[in-house]
Amino acid sequence: MESNVCHYGECIECGGANSGSNWCSKCEIAFLRHNFRMWTSGNLKIDKMIQQTQLSAFGCVDYLEWIPFENFDFVKYHARGAFSVIYSSVWLEGPRYISDNESQEWIRSGPTTCALKRIENSQFICQEYLDNSGTSKADKNHVTVGQSNHSILLIFSETKQEKS
Repeated sequence: MESNVCHYGECIECGGANSGSNWCSKCEIAFLRHNFRMWTSGNLKIDKMIQQTQLSAFGCVDYLEWIPFENFDFVKYHARGAFSVIYSSVWLEGPRYISDNESQEWIRSGPTTCALKRIENSQFICQEYLDNSGTSKADKNHVTVGQSNHSILLIFSETKQEKS
């Protein structure tokens, strides 16, 4: 079996093998961990779920991210389900991506169309819901930030939703 260095190169920070395209798990996870104190959803269970995906990430689209509601524009109602409301929106910053493979600089893609799903009564969210809401290793990209077939679905807690 070939090493990751053959496939993804070496990290320019630590010299270790990248685990994905321009992704050094050691350095990126340390960066994400350092930023835990910089954000909160307002719900400890959701925060822990997001943090756990960040601590086990193997690539740039392999983890969840908290995005403040004010980072969205053009929010438009689409549908109501039993426990949530769906909106379309534009994520102003967009997801992270490498802008220069040589320097491995991460920047945001810029305005990105996405779907928002508001969980009603999210302050009472149970662990079973979190465990069954697409956060497994195979499909975790469908909760807070997901980039599957160029679509993004974001779920947010109404406890942090901007009041109109």
